[in-house]
Amino acid sequence: MKSQGFDAFVNWIKYAELQSGITIQEIHIDNGTEFSIKRLTEWYRLRSKKLTTIAPDCLSQNPIAERDARIIIDGACTANL
Repeated sequence: MKSQGFDAFVNWIKYAELQSGITIQEIHIDNGTEFSIKRLTEWYRLRSKKLTTIAPDCLSQNPIAERDARIIIDGACTANL
């Protein structure tokens, strides 16, 4: 359910901040349908944080995900040799 996705995401952010002692200032999401973007945008706005969205399935807008995906693909290719 979308409502559960939002709640789980907010709980994860709070947990990450508590464990690291660092406040998350900006987050990038892919406009997916896992949770309500409207609720998340409002939640972030009320906390004066920045929320940016990227095109779904567009790794070029997310270099970390692009690098991680490449490492996984390279590892799978190496394992098949």
